[in-house]
Amino acid sequence: MSKDFNELLLNEEVLKPNEVNETLFVGVGGIGSDIVLRVAQRCQDEEKKNIKFVAMDTDANELRNVKNGKANIIPVQTSSTQSVLDYLNSDKVAMQEWFPVNTTLYNKTVSEGAGQVRAISRLALNATIKSGNINALYGAIDDLFLKDGGDLKQALRVVIVSSVAGGTGSGIAMIVGMLIREYLHKHYREKAAIIRGYLLMPGVCDVFGPGESEKISLRRNGYATIKEINAFMMKASGFCMVRKDLERFKDIYVDVPTSTGEIERLEGLPFDFCFLLDKLDKSQSSMTSMEQYKEFAAQSLYEQNIGPMKKGSNSMEDNVIKEF
Repeated sequence: MSKDFNELLLNEEVLKPNEVNETLFVGVGGIGSDIVLRVAQRCQDEEKKNIKFVAMDTDANELRNVKNGKANIIPVQTSSTQSVLDYLNSDKVAMQEWFPVNTTLYNKTVSEGAGQVRAISRLALNATIKSGNINALYGAIDDLFLKDGGDLKQALRVVIVSSVAGGTGSGIAMIVGMLIREYLHKHYREKAAIIRGYLLMPGVCDVFGPGESEKISLRRNGYATIKEINAFMMKASGFCMVRKDLERFKDIYVDVPTSTGEIERLEGLPFDFCFLLDKLDKSQSSMTSMEQYKEFAAQSLYEQNIGPMKKGSNSMEDNVIKEF
């Protein structure tokens, strides 16, 4: 055996970085942000050159944990130390049209999280948009375009990761997808984007051992979130125009404020593709901890969007579009 070969065996394995197209990962809520952190930690430095990672959460403590993960993730805190009532007093549309009348919620401080209440998360997002704090998310998009002189080689890939069980993710994950698409349309009109949603279903949270009332609450959030996403995808994909049973979706929209005090109407497609991770697999087996589910999700997202298998994934999605 030659000396050169022996030296080769002793050297550490050198992993060639994957070639990654411009990609934006957005974690929404505590679970979504933690998963995006784990994706970032899997990446080699060379792979990160074309990727931006953003974490959005109402819970300042969760965001602090993500920042301490040392993975260069852009934090967007969608809350402040104001109470729910403070928010409502400066958002008359929310108070009068859609926020539930519930005085028990009014004294809640939103910086500690949305407390599994979807409406609080959306209320806090409105304030985040009006204050301009949402610009950190838009800045991450701009960086991906500007690094190549505004000329991306391929469509921008956006991945929004969230749970649909808690308050923050279930309340705004869909709206975040719509906001990103609207921003791209306004500022990079000729550029295409493929937006993927990766959502953890309420059953995954059973590993925390929630009580029966909390379990029901988590499933209500999940049901409402998936129903909303389905409705907007049916509308934006055009199905509501050709199927009578879906006509009820044709006039739905979401109004959000702008930083200038105006109202912007969102009606676009939230996700091009939406992937759901549930508690059980096809053989009715489940994992035993949230740690396992997060690791599984992170590895899946890495392989789908960064690893060498991403080309096969893209081809499969093309076939789904062709079929429908």
